[in-house]
Amino acid sequence: MLPFPCYRTSIMLHGVSSGGPVFGENKKVIGINSTGFENDDLSYISRIEDILDLQIRDVVMLNDTKTSTICLRDLIKINHVAI
Repeated sequence: MLPFPCYRTSIMLHGVSSGGPVFGENKKVIGINSTGFENDDLSYISRIEDILDLQIRDVVMLNDTKTSTICLRDLIKINHVAI
């Protein structure tokens, strides 16, 4: 379970799409697919703002150094992740 709220939508998510981007009308990523149900238009997404502070464990950086934890926002700041 994620440590922040999810929002119920009527977006049809296909299998293995969890973690994929959700785009807004402006064609920018506004959220991440959290959960969907087979053959159902009921799904849940997480806001991108909430995801940015999610702590990620055991990350291997591009230069092969390892971190115990780092948040997505920090990976963006050092150009290891682009949004």
